[in-house]
Amino acid sequence: NPKGFSKSKLSGSFETVYELLPLLVQGFILSKTEGALFKCLDEGQDPSDSRWNIFLKDGNTFKRIASQASRPDDEELELALYNNQAENNPLIKGIKSLKNAFSKDE
Repeated sequence: NPKGFSKSKLSGSFETVYELLPLLVQGFILSKTEGALFKCLDEGQDPSDSRWNIFLKDGNTFKRIASQASRPDDEELELALYNNQAENNPLIKGIKSLKNAFSKDE
């Protein structure tokens, strides 16, 4: 702590608290994806009302891919990333389109 500051003075001076954890995800074929784990808590807000959000970099912006009440552990982060990857995979999208086309004809 800097000289002259106490925890109560410092923590009492914030109206909004953010927690940001940068992520760097190593893919299978030398690909890397940047992301972040983010939570925001406003003054007077019950911490249980604020959700943890998982973001992935999408060009020059970040896209939220998942949100949950508790802080995600490593397995939950991995699952969110795999689900996002599967959702955006062109091969899987093509298979789903074919499956939907054939199931509507029946």
